[in-house]
Amino acid sequence: MKKPRILFYNNFYSSGGVEVFLHNLSGYLAENGYDVTVAAAPRYKADFHHPFGPKVKSVWRPLLEPRYKRHSLPWILDHLRYRILESAVEAYLSLKGYDIVVASQEKWVMRNTTKLRGKKKFAWVHSEYSTRRPLHNNCFANAEEELNCMRHFKKVVCVSEVSRQGLIQTLGDPGNLIVKYNPINVKRIFDLAAVPCPITRNPNLPLLVSVGRLDPEKQYPLLLEACAALHKETPFELWIVGEGSDRPAMEAFMAREKIDYVRLLGAQANPYHYLAQADLFVSSSKTESYGLAVQEALILGVPVVAVQCLGIEEVFDSRFGTLVSNSVEDLRAGIEKYLRDKKLLNECRDNIARYYRTDDLYEKRLEAIRGMLEE
Repeated sequence: MKKPRILFYNNFYSSGGVEVFLHNLSGYLAENGYDVTVAAAPRYKADFHHPFGPKVKSVWRPLLEPRYKRHSLPWILDHLRYRILESAVEAYLSLKGYDIVVASQEKWVMRNTTKLRGKKKFAWVHSEYSTRRPLHNNCFANAEEELNCMRHFKKVVCVSEVSRQGLIQTLGDPGNLIVKYNPINVKRIFDLAAVPCPITRNPNLPLLVSVGRLDPEKQYPLLLEACAALHKETPFELWIVGEGSDRPAMEAFMAREKIDYVRLLGAQANPYHYLAQADLFVSSSKTESYGLAVQEALILGVPVVAVQCLGIEEVFDSRFGTLVSNSVEDLRAGIEKYLRDKKLLNECRDNIARYYRTDDLYEKRLEAIRGMLEE
């Protein structure tokens, strides 16, 4: 019997939560008889050699050079080069004639996928539109154009009910939205968490860990301000795993405030052996469509303090930590409560061990997505 041929079209091979989701889904489908190809742009050396495993084929898309000044001659030439190469890749992929074509995320990835040939097309929405609408303005002329793009797909999959509702409230309803939670590979997380960590925590101090892009919506400057206020009274360490545009401002703040208890660890292929050492996971993000990092912390048994936002509320249980309002003072107070009350912290750990269910997070969610693709 001929293997179903499926193409995933994405921005990068490695970047964040979208790529983790794509890695899990493409690997699962390849193991279950699909002929799987991922078209994306490589960013790191590891992306050039089976980035999603030997059973998943790779097609390299071009990458724009971000350092050129906008509308300068080098910028124009780079965009011309990009468009020529991108058109060639799109023509090659269309000639392959896939059974299923998937836009792995929204914005221009979804728009470009409409140009590709495929018997069935699906698209994923990972963003919370009501708070991140400006990111989409440079891809579509207006809301109706974006909705019409979505109507090209058999289904547009939102990763949470919050994501679905935010899209409808912001753009309208294209009529083909459904919700499928992202599969979380629990075994992989435990395996990677067991790998020896390259740095050692101070055994005499509580350790806070945060994982996420250093971008404005994650509000890491707010977290640093909260920690600077708290550290004067309660010593601790903070490890931040991630990279992004806010790093220079964060480094400047740390230098100005003489902060030496925070480590900016950059992007890490394995964030879990850092996270597994934490006494407390902290999320300062003002918007999340799904709250993946929070759930990964809970899988590893780490209590959570998070800024309240709809995406995290949808998957959160107050027995496992606390949600705080979006302010420096409330975030500081939320962290302080757990650092000063070891009994409360241990109670949260016990609750996670007893009540947080992981058996439905991976295989059942993958099976549900596979069923949707095959229906």
